[in-house]
Amino acid sequence: MRRTGGEGKQVAGTTVEDMHRIGGSREENPHLKPREATLKPPGISLLHAPSPREAARQIREAFPAADELHAAAQVIGSTTVEKIQSAGFDLIPNPTKRLPNHYRLIHPDGVAGCNDENLVRLSAVFTETSQDTQYDVTTRHAYR
Repeated sequence: MRRTGGEGKQVAGTTVEDMHRIGGSREENPHLKPREATLKPPGISLLHAPSPREAARQIREAFPAADELHAAAQVIGSTTVEKIQSAGFDLIPNPTKRLPNHYRLIHPDGVAGCNDENLVRLSAVFTETSQDTQYDVTTRHAYR
């Protein structure tokens, strides 16, 4: 099934795991952060990128002083639109100035749909990868 994204746009299906969650896909990471719960609609940030490494690079470039975010980008959860939809969630485009490929992962029931049971099902459709680069918070540089 193809669903309608924000502003009437359709979210295209993919067969490559090109939707990425910074910080990985374990059940604790997809929980809505307080700010994410207040969004309309509430949702979780994802990036559309050709690889987990590219998603991590984009985060480091877009937010050069965000040490916590850089550290979180050492682990990336990756999946496809179809797998997200099979878990009962959906995606809407949510581009920003810094990240034009930013998406919001949402549940049709809003905050109530982001419960532990649904998040376990969502977590299962992600493949988690660790970046083999390290991030030095002192110099703000990635290295191998």
